[in-house]
Amino acid sequence: MKHLFFIISFTCLVHFFGHSQTFTFSPNSSETIQNQENIHLHESFSATLQPLSDSTYDKPIYTRIQPSRELDKVSLGLGIGQDYGLLGLNLCVYPQRNIGLFAGVGYAIAGAGYNVGTKIRFVAKETKANVIPSALLMYGYNGVIAVQGASQYNKFFYGTTMGFSLDVYPNGARSGGGFWSFGLLIPFRSSEVQNYIDNLKKNHNIEFKNELWPVTFSIGYRFILD
Repeated sequence: MKHLFFIISFTCLVHFFGHSQTFTFSPNSSETIQNQENIHLHESFSATLQPLSDSTYDKPIYTRIQPSRELDKVSLGLGIGQDYGLLGLNLCVYPQRNIGLFAGVGYAIAGAGYNVGTKIRFVAKETKANVIPSALLMYGYNGVIAVQGASQYNKFFYGTTMGFSLDVYPNGARSGGGFWSFGLLIPFRSSEVQNYIDNLKKNHNIEFKNELWPVTFSIGYRFILD
């Protein structure tokens, strides 16, 4: 009778406390108690312990390191615009990484046009950029008058031109490759240009179908020589 009382007490306590794992042991029912303990311990661990899978630590982490750009030192361009002599060639050499010297010569309707100047690249010491901006400062022709059927009135005007350019390197061009160059230029023309135009209109009855643009553009493809 006493043993039965212990067994009933054990069962009630387990049911009441649930997962608290507080047990009343009966001397003659250790096997039964052990089985119930195992059941409750199993339930407790399944609810609280969730070990991480080894695969969590086995996944590799990939990091792509892009090398810095090797900038061109010498390039030869073929294009259209003042820095190409209107339609011609432009050679640019960088004695310093970000400071270049260039000369352009080409056909400019009324004859040969030229410009010489400097190009300053805005680029960090190590760059991965595919687009590099630059400032341009040049001297040479910045206006030309070409009269059809009366070439004796053709005339070049020379002065300073400032501008801005973007060099676009497709797929990380290196030595032996090439890139595109786009420019926006502002020529500083003297009053001599407009006085000459007015004189041709008034004294020689020459009609002008278009005016000189206050802003010009250039585009060219440059071959990297070094």
